[in-house]
Amino acid sequence: MHPILAKFRVNLALCRRYDASLPRISSVTELARLHVCYLVGLLPFVRVSAHIQGIKIGLPTLHDIRRRGILAVWPDWTIRAALGLVRTILGPHPRMVSHLQQRGHLVWALVVNSDADHAVFAASGADALLTDRPEWARTLGRRRCNSDSVTQ
Repeated sequence: MHPILAKFRVNLALCRRYDASLPRISSVTELARLHVCYLVGLLPFVRVSAHIQGIKIGLPTLHDIRRRGILAVWPDWTIRAALGLVRTILGPHPRMVSHLQQRGHLVWALVVNSDADHAVFAASGADALLTDRPEWARTLGRRRCNSDSVTQ
C-alpha cells in the first residue's frame, strides 16, 4: 500500500485532452455498477473500463447531513438506513478488491480522512489511498513504519 499524499482536485478529463496516457478513474456510477455486479456474482463477466477503481471509504455521517441542512424533512432513521445501504453497496469488499487487482486494475481508497477510515482502508487491501489530510496520513505512515521496525 502506497499512500498518495496530496489533495486531488484536478479535473483529469481536461488534463487527458493534452495527455491521453493519463489513467482513467472510475466514476461513482461505474463504481456502484461494479459493486452491484459483485454482490450478485456477475463481476467476473463484466467489462471494467477504468484503469483505477476508486472505492469511497469516508461517507458522510448523520451529523454531517444535518449540519448541512440536506434532507431536512427526512427523519433520522431513514437517513441512517440510507447510509447503511450506501455503505453496504459502495463500501470496500476485500474479495472484490482482490478480484479487480487480479484483473490488473489498481484499487484506490477515496476520502480516507480519519483513523476509522484508515482501518477500513487497511482491511480492504486497496493499493493506495487518497486523503484531504496529507499531514495526518504522513504521520500514520511514520507510526506504521516505526511499529513495523519494532516488531521485526
